[in-house]
Order: sequence, then C-alpha cells, then structure tokens
Amino acid sequence: MQKTGTDGFPVSRTGIVFDSNVQIFANKVSLKLLRPFYDEGLVDHRTFLTWIVLQMAACNLAQAGFVAHLADEYLDGVLEKRPLAKPLLDACIAKLNEVRLMVTYIRLSLTITDQDDFRSGSPKQA
Repeated sequence: MQKTGTDGFPVSRTGIVFDSNVQIFANKVSLKLLRPFYDEGLVDHRTFLTWIVLQMAACNLAQAGFVAHLADEYLDGVLEKRPLAKPLLDACIAKLNEVRLMVTYIRLSLTITDQDDFRSGSPKQA
C-alpha cells in the first residue's frame, strides 16, 4: 500500500511528495533556468555535457525521455566536443535496443496469453 501525504498525493520512502504535474512544472522551470546559465558560461560546458552522456547511459527507460530531451536541447554542444558524440550515440542506441527488447517481450507475453486463452476455451475480452 502506498503512503499518501495530508494532501492525498503519494509520498515516497524519503518523504518527498510526488505529483506528476508538479514534477513536470519543476522540470520545465529548471530547464528554463539552465539555458541562460549555460549560455553565460556559469555552467561548465564539458562537465554538463559529459553528465548528459553519462545520464543517458545510466538512466532507465522512464527517465530516458527527459534525458533525451536534454541531449536534444544541447546536441550542438555535444557535437562540438567530438569525444562526447560517440558515447552519446552509443547510449541512445542502447536505449533504443532496450525499447525493442521490451516491445518484443510484451508481444511474446501477449502471444502466450492468447494461446493459453485459446487452449482453455475462454473467450477473449474486448
């Protein structure tokens, strides 16, 4: 059973309240703040771009969309620093392979379920 806070939103084990709308808003605000800092040189470009590459390699599929958005937003910087381009490309290909494997697994699971339903004579639910 998932714990909820006084406002009804789910609470993690660390006590942080999770609301997807709040998280999406916070991410948008963070990205809007990050761009001027990056452009003004207040964020070290090589360190930040390396962090994006490392995040893409280490993230799960749920996080990959956000990291891919970051990578797309700062792709020019990655391409200017050639040693970062190949690891980013490799990490993106690895994520695409994860998605492909996940889709294959789901299709296989559905096929097995359909076969089990056919053998048991249960009608397929609409």
